[in-house]
Amino acid sequence: MRVTVIGGGGAVGATVAYTLAIDRPALDVQICDIDADAAWGHATDARHARLHASHPVGPNVSTTGDMTTIDSGPEAVREADYVVVTASVPRPEGGAERGGREAFWPGNRDLADEIAEWLRDAEPCPVVVVTNPADRMVSRLHDRSGWPRERFLGYSLSETARSASTVNTSCRRSRERPSRASRWTSARPPARRYSNTSARCRTT
Repeated sequence: MRVTVIGGGGAVGATVAYTLAIDRPALDVQICDIDADAAWGHATDARHARLHASHPVGPNVSTTGDMTTIDSGPEAVREADYVVVTASVPRPEGGAERGGREAFWPGNRDLADEIAEWLRDAEPCPVVVVTNPADRMVSRLHDRSGWPRERFLGYSLSETARSASTVNTSCRRSRERPSRASRWTSARPPARRYSNTSARCRTT
């Protein structure tokens, strides 16, 4: 089985390729990137690391797949069983701010159109889209490639992780900072306590 990582010369794509190489040693993984030297370097590192999978102290693996590079273009996806899209333009101004993923869209839209051209003549296969903004990239690739919509999956686990981190940070701050109610309560003098006998009205 072959997986093509488009944009595998970058940090995210190289991490995907490396993880696949180690976690699924029998897979054939090919890295596609306009920076051929970076793609070659990451493929070489992953190929060397993959050899540990067949080491006596590692998992018992009978066979290991190829770890190669391939030039950008239709050939990169023609024989792929799976495609992972991590290619992206450099981070634009405002791209690191909250909601900044939308800032990537003008540049990554052109990338989506180019990759869709590669896909158009290939046999449809599952495509995992990591490139930001993932929802727009998925829609664009689907529209321009002519492939069935169910072939595209946008990666959103990072969004879930960011949301969980924000909630955790907010909860931690609320615990560290007393509320107005707790400050008011702590400022009040202690309430007087009465026994049931003294508090009960007596009649003679």
